Amino acid sequence: MPSSPLSPKSRGGFRSRAAGSLVAVALAGLGAVAAAPGASAATITVIPVGCSSTGVATIAAAGRVSFKASCVGGRLTVAGVVTDTADDGRCLQLSVVFPGAATKRFSPVCGVNRSAPYTATGAGTLATLRVSVA
Repeated sequence: MPSSPLSPKSRGGFRSRAAGSLVAVALAGLGAVAAAPGASAATITVIPVGCSSTGVATIAAAGRVSFKASCVGGRLTVAGVVTDTADDGRCLQLSVVFPGAATKRFSPVCGVNRSAPYTATGAGTLATLRVSVA
């Protein structure tokens, strides 16, 4: 008997669509925005970080951001490297947002294989990395 669209065994069925919808809702809640192809608006990627977070995020097929976070005495420090990986004429702009505090914005990284280190410290145990590509 064939699987119904609601069957967990069906490829791309209800569970896959539901998971995709949950991801879209989660990203919308974090403020992630993606411009349509050919649009002039910047693409923004949002990466939440907390104490002991580490990773490397690929950013809109244009670059990557590495990050390592640590907490000491009620303050969060996030450090890493922003790298432009595409020869597309766009730049990556990193901002580190600490809730209830000022946003630290870093110089844009432009040009294939160009990198720039960053470090930001703020009060609390959570921050958000916002990377725009324009």
